[in-house]
Amino acid sequence: MDRQDLVGRAKLAEHTEQYDVMIDCVKNLVANFNSDFTQEERTLLSVAYKQAVGERRNSWRVLNSYADKERSRNSDNVSLCESYKQRVYNELVNLCKEVIGLIETSLYKESDDVDSRVFYLKMKGDYYRYAAEAGDQESVEKGRESYNAANELAQELDAANPNKLGLALNYSVFHYEVLKDQENACQLAKSTFDAALPTLDSLDE
Repeated sequence: MDRQDLVGRAKLAEHTEQYDVMIDCVKNLVANFNSDFTQEERTLLSVAYKQAVGERRNSWRVLNSYADKERSRNSDNVSLCESYKQRVYNELVNLCKEVIGLIETSLYKESDDVDSRVFYLKMKGDYYRYAAEAGDQESVEKGRESYNAANELAQELDAANPNKLGLALNYSVFHYEVLKDQENACQLAKSTFDAALPTLDSLDE
């Protein structure tokens, strides 16, 4: 299957919400075509893993809440809930590690401009954050390192660059939700958006 066929199949999988199929297509693109992803391909990569991981994040939250309720009632279902939650946690963390691996071993190395490199570093930070939010402590420092690297590189981009603004938002969420550092979370988001505000009116709609 050539490159355009894989892209087309990934789009069809997105329309039918078959995100595991999307992931297979993206992995085949990485394995078979040793070049930087186009903007369209980066979007497919992002959607595929965000949706697949998002499903597990939602399931983990529901199971975590349910297990707490069952525990407060001294229910016999606690062990069953915890067992199933562990299964979902493993799926979530494995998917996060998988996409991070694709970025580290291939995609980041093949990227040849600052914008795409910020995109990939931000994406690494995001997936370390998802794993950390579910309890993977090893991902906390790795997430911080990825976001820091992305933030430093993003200083070369225009103030209103979409990747730079998205990075600031997600990095602030990391500070708030993972590091429990509300002050720096608010300061990071505010300073970035204040810097971008004067240039937003001049951007094309």
